[in-house]
Amino acid sequence: MTETSATASVSFSDLDESLGHLIRRGQRVHTAIWASRVYAGLTSAQYAVLTVVAGYPQSSQGALGDVASLDKSTTADVVSRLTRHGWLRPEVEAGRTRAHALTPPAEVALGVITDQVCAVQDELLAPLPEAARGELIDLLVRIAYPDGDPVPPPPADGVPVLGCAEGVGHLLRRAERRSQRIWASIVGREVTAAQYAVFCAIRNERLDQRTIAALASIDTSNAGDVVARLGERGLVSVERPESDRRRTLVALTPAAFELLRDLTPKAEAVHRELRSPLPKAGADRLRDLMHLLAYRR
Repeated sequence: MTETSATASVSFSDLDESLGHLIRRGQRVHTAIWASRVYAGLTSAQYAVLTVVAGYPQSSQGALGDVASLDKSTTADVVSRLTRHGWLRPEVEAGRTRAHALTPPAEVALGVITDQVCAVQDELLAPLPEAARGELIDLLVRIAYPDGDPVPPPPADGVPVLGCAEGVGHLLRRAERRSQRIWASIVGREVTAAQYAVFCAIRNERLDQRTIAALASIDTSNAGDVVARLGERGLVSVERPESDRRRTLVALTPAAFELLRDLTPKAEAVHRELRSPLPKAGADRLRDLMHLLAYRR
């Protein structure tokens, strides 16, 4: 925690020490590598659904999203897109759509796609010592699947997919979903985790949106939307310096500092709850490994 020089009673979370922030940043790295390595036009979420359909064939339509770590609306959209593009076909049992199955072309392509996904994972884990890569996965499993949340078994024999408990992208996505649920239960919906990260990025400075996006680990385009929403609520001020009218500088307002007095302790409670499935040494180790993965050199 770091006190601001201007308002001694206001503190901010250290984003580089926050497991939730590191997971979100790791997700961005994974997405960028995925775009460069997976050539079938599939997103990570779409591959997750194909993995469940192929590797966990007894999963019902309702359970598909749970195993793939996707919310209900995202699952419905992904299944619809995969069906329209010829990857999935519905299976009907007793007059009702029970689940989905891969189409023959998808069955042929799945092995090649999985090889590409494994290459994504290898590149994602490259900053870590080889001996630490399995350790990272084990620690992420415990964060993503805390006590009482069963880990899916390995995929069916002979199915060429990366299992849920061994895919770092899957584990990051599931851990991120858990972080979002914890945030909603402790902080509520008045301020999102991304908005809080923007507060922590700016602190007592005036920063341009590109710098804010980099520090808060959000897309540059999303940073503009976040800043606009915060501006509408009077939580940030925006100005264009006379020396460069194309540049936008953003600063926190007194209302933001007032909000942060209550918000930061809640954010810290979120961080503690997210780490809670691990002992302190394990949580610190996961933070250190995620830092290597997320801040690549």
